[in-house]
Amino acid sequence: MQMKAKTMPVEMEKGKRKNQVVDDEEKGMLPKLHFPSSQYQKSLKLSGKCYIDSAIRTIQTILKAKEVEWFIEHPQFQHFFHIKNRKQKWMGMWVLVLRSACVAKKHELWFVVNGVAIRYSLRELGLISGLYCHEYPPNHERLGGTTFMNKYFGGKRVTYADLEKQMSAMKSKPSEDRKKMAVLFFLASILVGGRKSGEGASPVDSFFLSVVDDLDACLLAFEAIPSLRNHFREDVNGANSSCPRMCKMQYKRKSGTKEFSLKAVNDKLGNNTKDIESILVATAAEEELLETIGMDKESCWADDADDAAVDGWTKIIRKGKKQVFFEEQFRMDLASRTGQIEGPTNPIGGPSNNAIWSG
Repeated sequence: MQMKAKTMPVEMEKGKRKNQVVDDEEKGMLPKLHFPSSQYQKSLKLSGKCYIDSAIRTIQTILKAKEVEWFIEHPQFQHFFHIKNRKQKWMGMWVLVLRSACVAKKHELWFVVNGVAIRYSLRELGLISGLYCHEYPPNHERLGGTTFMNKYFGGKRVTYADLEKQMSAMKSKPSEDRKKMAVLFFLASILVGGRKSGEGASPVDSFFLSVVDDLDACLLAFEAIPSLRNHFREDVNGANSSCPRMCKMQYKRKSGTKEFSLKAVNDKLGNNTKDIESILVATAAEEELLETIGMDKESCWADDADDAAVDGWTKIIRKGKKQVFFEEQFRMDLASRTGQIEGPTNPIGGPSNNAIWSG
């Protein structure tokens, strides 16, 4: 069921939403959400290995200083070496997942938090990571070749574990092949999703396997929602202004998993919605960064699917609105976190409401 956005704001913010929210004439429509609001207190035991930290440590251990310097100076890889604390906290992501919207877009995810629609697109990925997020070049499938991969893997299906093993075995003198293997290992560690090990391990993307012959994903909630950013994150002293956001802030040092539990994050969401950004707004320095990585235009992927609701939200925001707000969804979200809504709230997979995480 789709719902129209309301024009009347909540009482606590009466008079503060002028020129900021969607009205009925603009047809701000809320699509179906994946989960009902009764599930917003449903925790999950989340844990995961920090492959960014592992990959960088492996590269720094195996490669010579000159080879490591190539990564540190590379415009795409250098920012991962700048991160002060590479271990991630997963509850910010889980808060968004529970509020994810069903959309037809291939290159955008949308979430509705405290009644505000929040976008995660390739542009947001670029702002946070500094990675090139524009379309692949024409005929990218034909770039590179299979000579390198056939030499080391004989054309078989290659997994992350295969790359890690081969990378560890190349403790010899520096060579072009070792640099190629290190690049592929780095890409598979950081950019490629899916299971990394075991029988169900995902194969490494074929494009990465071929393009290596031609050498030349948890912070959004804390960036879009100021109340979470101010409580859980802090500035990194001395961070370069030209760096992406992941280099400029780090998690505050807090003791115990309860400090980053779902309950703790939900509590900090509070009832203030006026500062939440539907689309991350770039600073002047970030505009230069976006231009550098090919994301200076708002829409860089022409092949994305149509979605009437999402296209309407984007159109509204481009007209100068700060956010797309749905009052009814806000009330449901708040009620679910203050115990005023009925529905199952037991955690998934266990009795504890404090999720377990590891970086």
